[in-house]
Amino acid sequence: MDAKLLKLFLVLSVPLGMLKSTFAWAAGFANYNTAILCILLYILIIKNVFYDKAPKYSLFVVCIALPFGVISQLFVEHATIYNVFAALFIIIYSFVKFRKFYFFQVLYFVGTLIGAILMFTNGAYVKIFSGSDNYRSVKTDQGLFSRIYEVFYTDMYKLFIMNNMWLNIVLALVTILLLVKAGKNLSMGLLILKNSFIFILTIYAFYVPIVKNTLHLSFFTDPVKNANFEAWLSVLFYLVLILSVFLFVLNRNLKVELSFYLLSAAFVSAPLFLITPIGARCFVIPYLMFVLYIIRLLVFANESNWIDFSNWIIPIAGLTIVVALAYSVVFYHIKSADNERMEEVRQQVKSGEKAVTLKRLPYEDFYGIALLFQGASKKKPLKCILKFQKKRN
Repeated sequence: MDAKLLKLFLVLSVPLGMLKSTFAWAAGFANYNTAILCILLYILIIKNVFYDKAPKYSLFVVCIALPFGVISQLFVEHATIYNVFAALFIIIYSFVKFRKFYFFQVLYFVGTLIGAILMFTNGAYVKIFSGSDNYRSVKTDQGLFSRIYEVFYTDMYKLFIMNNMWLNIVLALVTILLLVKAGKNLSMGLLILKNSFIFILTIYAFYVPIVKNTLHLSFFTDPVKNANFEAWLSVLFYLVLILSVFLFVLNRNLKVELSFYLLSAAFVSAPLFLITPIGARCFVIPYLMFVLYIIRLLVFANESNWIDFSNWIIPIAGLTIVVALAYSVVFYHIKSADNERMEEVRQQVKSGEKAVTLKRLPYEDFYGIALLFQGASKKKPLKCILKFQKKRN
């Protein structure tokens, strides 16, 4: 198996907040998925820098580098910032490794600079930076470190990593596989680190499904203390991933590539410390960086005979089909209910009603809820009344 089924399962297993704001909301889908597509295409083109042979780029790829760099910058703010620094890193790394500058890499970098200028000189961003935007803003009413730490323990750790329950389980499993297979004939110090890493990975992977979701436990009665505990536990998990690659991956090229994905996940999230509001959709790019780490490590494990993918085709296919069918049923019921609701609205308008009753749709956690319903209790079958005036002839 070439890991395609596992990739599909992980993408389908995104947290509901991320699902409804990037896949079930038209604006989120257009912006974030287009930005993701551009990043993935760029990584697909430049990943040859992580190989032993010097990279080669076709004339077509070189010709589209500049416009591709510009276009990739026009969708999501933190992706815009990330693309500039990722392109610069690839140029520097390629020069250090191969002692050569490549036209594609340089032209793409120039394109990202042009695109970033076009992006952030737009009038909408002038309003954000000046504080006159009613929705988005850059926080300036508190100290920098105070702001960063507040975001860190309130939203960032959950949206960045802790809410990704299934992803974290797979992250832990593949990294434990690395530690077990690569961590042989070690010194006492590395052996202690290896076992400590396995312990931390296991605890964190099952903290959410067992401690939070099943037992509903909190280690501290004070919500702030508990949030701080979970936030630092999340940082520890992330650091263990990076240190596992740095200390136990012997292949230098693989070490750099895996580190690139893990560090990219954090780097693309960093601007969100200073921008408000942030939501789950902002973290779909880091989520996919973790997926790239998983898939690349598993491909290496298969090539190194650490694991035989053929033994896992059926269970992974089963999981993927179950998740896909579940989504199909949910969205079928949502669409059916929406059709019925619109028919009721048409009948009310036809009968001359001055106020139209708009019923809720089922499974609100699976799609972007209109502002009309925000603040309403989900425990009661509330209805919202839309008042409108008929057009005069």
